[in-house]
Amino acid sequence: MTGPTPVRPTTAPMHRLLRSELALVVPRPRTAATLSALLVIPLMAAFGLHALGSGVPGLAVLPVSAHPYTAPVLVVPVVLVAADAFGAERAHRTLDLLRLAPVGDARLVALKSAGVLVTALLGGTVTALVALLAGLVLLGAGDYSIGGTLGRGIAIGLWLSVQLAGLGVLLLPLSMLVRRTTGIVAVGLLLCVVAFLPNLPGWVVAVLPNGGWESATTALTSSPVDWSPVLGTAGRAAVYALVGAVATVWLLRRRDE
Repeated sequence: MTGPTPVRPTTAPMHRLLRSELALVVPRPRTAATLSALLVIPLMAAFGLHALGSGVPGLAVLPVSAHPYTAPVLVVPVVLVAADAFGAERAHRTLDLLRLAPVGDARLVALKSAGVLVTALLGGTVTALVALLAGLVLLGAGDYSIGGTLGRGIAIGLWLSVQLAGLGVLLLPLSMLVRRTTGIVAVGLLLCVVAFLPNLPGWVVAVLPNGGWESATTALTSSPVDWSPVLGTAGRAAVYALVGAVATVWLLRRRDE
């Protein structure tokens, strides 16, 4: 007498896939090196403001660190991860093999997006944390309380993480189409550089990945906080992420037709 036939799983466990994807993306030397390089921006901003002797509080280091002029440096880790997500798989001809696994197109895009999101979170929090600590040590809290300064620092770190994630996921469809990851990196950096060109129409700045960053970071350090530019830029980033994810799923399914 034989027992019931064991049910063979038709999908791989999501938590194992997620752990495997993050273990591949985050400790990658290139990702770790570019995330470490982000330490330079807030440190330079803190020492620069300290050298000027302008008497600004340490909180001022945060908007300087997230200024549009520093955006091309801040987005590098996320852009590299987004470029490798599918571009590297296609370049090594492993994408079709990857899709043979019991994952599904939507879950595969979710896994690749998770790598981008975690990298964005690390980039945003590293930048904000170092800016906050360096600013407090070199410039002091000023008129802000320590608690208030920490709260603003956390808010800017999360806001910056959302901005980086929106750009990264938006690049995933391009990663599906282009085998040369250098081209994807160039597009991501170009989108950020264009945002601080002079005399751009307001509607163009509003749709660019880092358009309005300066007003949002200034609003987060003002008293009281003006949430309009903060929520506006965060909403734009969320729309970018949604569009990028949906477009990537569509492109994956088109490969089967």
